[in-house]
Amino acid sequence: MDIEKIVTLFCRLTTLLESSREQFIDIVNNAYTCVSQRLLKPAAQYTQEEIAKLEYAVGCIAFYDYTVVDLARERRYLSKTGSFVAESENSPRIKAAALLKKGALDEIKGLVADDGFLFVNV
Repeated sequence: MDIEKIVTLFCRLTTLLESSREQFIDIVNNAYTCVSQRLLKPAAQYTQEEIAKLEYAVGCIAFYDYTVVDLARERRYLSKTGSFVAESENSPRIKAAALLKKGALDEIKGLVADDGFLFVNV
C-alpha cells in the first residue's frame, strides 16, 4: 500500500492540505497499521485492484477517526459528580463518516482478517 496515495485520499475527504501533515499523519499511520496487521497474505500478493481497495479503506478509517477527534474538540464537556460527560448529539458528520468507513470495510472483508475489531464502530 502506498501511504502517499492514502494521504491524498484522506486530504480530499477532510479538505485538509497535505502540507499540514503534522495535524493528521498519526491518524493516517494508525489506520494504515490497523489494516496492514490484518492482511491475510503478504502485500505483494494482492492485485492492484485489491491494493486500491485496501488504500481506500485505510483512508476512510483515518477520515472517520479524524472526524470523531475533530468533533470531540468542538463539544462541550460537563462535570457531573467528579466525572466528565460529553454532551452528545447524533452528529450527521459522524454518521456520514461511519457510513463511508463501513462501505470501504465491506469491500475488503475477504482481504483482511476479521478479528472482531476492525469491522466494529465504537
